[in-house]
Amino acid sequence: MKRKSRLAILMLVGGLALSACIADAPPAGGDVHALIIQYFGLEAPFADCIAGHESGFNPEARNGQYRGLFQLGSSYNGSIAATGSGNVYDPEVNIAVAKQIRDERGNWSAWSTASACGVS
Repeated sequence: MKRKSRLAILMLVGGLALSACIADAPPAGGDVHALIIQYFGLEAPFADCIAGHESGFNPEARNGQYRGLFQLGSSYNGSIAATGSGNVYDPEVNIAVAKQIRDERGNWSAWSTASACGVS
């Protein structure tokens, strides 16, 4: 019962965070939100919120060495290249690498904005 309650709370918080982020999201050409749902599944609300905070849902966003929707740093160039196209500004490439990072770490610690989305 305890685990189900925690999951319900996480889903509620994630849904609220997603609602807040989507309200600020500009219309996306390749429907970034649908891609995030496709890759992240149940964790999509958190991923969507993080992408909103990191880049404002702008696939072309750049801040120093950080690029794309999830503001991937240059330390992930190998992972980006392994996707085939290697284009960090391609929303699907950026999302796929973000998912890989999330899965490898087992948490959202790669993104400083995660706490604003209710995860760490």
